[in-house]
Amino acid sequence: MAQTKNQSYNSATHMRYRECVQEWRRNVEKQEVEAEEHIVGSNDLGAFYRFVNKRVSNRSKIVGVKDPSGVVLTEDKAIANAFSDYFASVTVPSNKRVPDFPIHNVPQLNSIDVDKQDVLNAIKKLKCNLSAGPDGLPPLLFRRVKNGIAFPLALMFK
Repeated sequence: MAQTKNQSYNSATHMRYRECVQEWRRNVEKQEVEAEEHIVGSNDLGAFYRFVNKRVSNRSKIVGVKDPSGVVLTEDKAIANAFSDYFASVTVPSNKRVPDFPIHNVPQLNSIDVDKQDVLNAIKKLKCNLSAGPDGLPPLLFRRVKNGIAFPLALMFK
């Protein structure tokens, strides 16, 4: 590493800096979890919905589909045709050959048995300090409402 006259690399300072960054991240995470727990624990439905809507509304949104000339398409058929044209332009033509795969006594999963306790166990494994998933809802929410949603989810998974 090239060093100038006024600069020198100090590994101890660098390690201390990394430790400070990690501590700061842990504190930010802890504060976010505490804020979520406070909102859920306050039994204030309005505050809860404001929190959820804020999390959901911060996600990026598709503004529109444009044709190759840059015009925004509004009709469903025109949008579908634009996607069809695009995907047709980037795909590779098929050689009409299906590869041979030797299949010998491969077990098949015909059904799955999920009950309420399975759903509760899965919810229990969620890490509450993680951010929301694609649905925009934090794992802490599922932990708090697990008894109310476990049976309906088990029915849906069956």
